[in-house]
Order: sequence, then structure tokens, then C-alpha cells
Amino acid sequence: MKKRGARIKHTRQSSPTLVALHLAPEVENIEQTAAYLLNVGKAETRHFNQLLDCQHMLLLAAADKGDEEAVKISQFADIAMKSIRQRQKRTGKIGATGDEMQAINLLVDYSQDWWKRQSGVAFADAYSALDKLREQQKEAA
Repeated sequence: MKKRGARIKHTRQSSPTLVALHLAPEVENIEQTAAYLLNVGKAETRHFNQLLDCQHMLLLAAADKGDEEAVKISQFADIAMKSIRQRQKRTGKIGATGDEMQAINLLVDYSQDWWKRQSGVAFADAYSALDKLREQQKEAA
């Protein structure tokens, strides 16, 4: 029993990310489709941006949780993403080498598995942090 007048601690409640992904499987499909289209050379800017969001969300959430393995995988994918973007600026086409595709596929697979083990609150917090990051990037540009 709580003492009369004691403060009640409120916590946010949400379903695990695994449940949310089961209810909205298109989230996983978006990343898988973007990786596939990049692999076959048919990716557009929006597909690249979807993969970039995947990478940034994993990096933001993993850094917040102190998950060094996830941070390293995200940073590894970041190297590939930067290389792809530089090539796009030179050639006007979005494409990836075999090594870059390995990094992207690792990112997508690891990210999907990682998020399935996280709370819905962690996903929502990472999404909010990503929105703030994008706003800062727009203001800086």
C-alpha cells in the first residue's frame, strides 16, 4: 500500500515492437524492398532515404541503450551509404558494390531483429529523435 499523498510514478505503456511489426508488416517490407531494389540497380532516392532512416534509427537507439554491436553495424553501414551517395553525385545513379550490399543487407537484417527485441517506447523515442535530427539538418542546409 502506498502512503496517503505519496506520488504515483507513471510510466509510458506500449506494446513491444515485435507486436507492432506483426500488425504493420509493411514497415519491415519497406526496408527489405529498398535493399532489394538497390541490389538490382533499380533504387530511387526514396529507397536510399528509407535505408538511411533505418541506419540512423538503429544508431540513435543503440547509442542511447549502449549497445556497442548495433552501433558498430550502423557505423559500418554508414560507410557504405556515404560511398553510395558519393557515387550517385558523380554518376547520377544509385547503385552499390557487392561489399556495400553486404553492409546494407547486414544493416537491414540486424535492424529488424534488434527492433523486435525492443519496446515500442524505444522505437517511438528513436523515431522522435530521427525527426529532430532531420529538422536540424533542414535548418542547417
